[in-house]
Amino acid sequence: MVRTMKKRLWTQAETEYLIMHYANTDTEAIAMYLNRDVKKVLAKANKIGLKKTKEYIQRRSVEAYQKFKHKYQPSHFQKGHVPANKGVAMKKEVYAKLERTMFKKGTVPHNFRPAGSERESKDGYLEVKVNDSNKWQLKHRVIWENANGKIEKGFIIAFKDNNKKNCCLENLEKITLQDNMKRNSIIQYPEELQQVIRLKGKLKRTIKKLEDE
Repeated sequence: MVRTMKKRLWTQAETEYLIMHYANTDTEAIAMYLNRDVKKVLAKANKIGLKKTKEYIQRRSVEAYQKFKHKYQPSHFQKGHVPANKGVAMKKEVYAKLERTMFKKGTVPHNFRPAGSERESKDGYLEVKVNDSNKWQLKHRVIWENANGKIEKGFIIAFKDNNKKNCCLENLEKITLQDNMKRNSIIQYPEELQQVIRLKGKLKRTIKKLEDE
């Protein structure tokens, strides 16, 4: 009989630790502290909408550049270096051989996709190309921001029916990271009970909104 390894669920304490430290801490360090695989930590962070801060990304970029500079710069051409073939024209017979493989002015790559194109991410979300510079964004976030403005920090856009491909505006709602964690934690319950829990949460948010007005 083949034994299957039981899936290790995330505890509330582990999730809270991840939320508190993910933005400014190396993922490898978090994985080591939680005794989890780095890929599992990244998947959990992505699931609940956590992201690294700009300061963290900038710091890691500087560190990576310093390592690269220390390891490879001695073999690089130094500033002011003059190539040995500068000013030397390519031989006609060499040019003739290479001409057919050269990109012609105005040539469009065969895999080019125009702005507005869509694709599916490895996590099952739809992405849309927002311009011709190969910049892609999550489609449901683009649709929400076009209708309601920029999404504030600490909030995510969720699907009311849990269908990642149903990106119509009526199926989207803005919720906090904490609410998203609670929502994900009720998947283990029957659908009827899930609906009751969601309605209860929605009622609480409505009451709080009325009290704040």
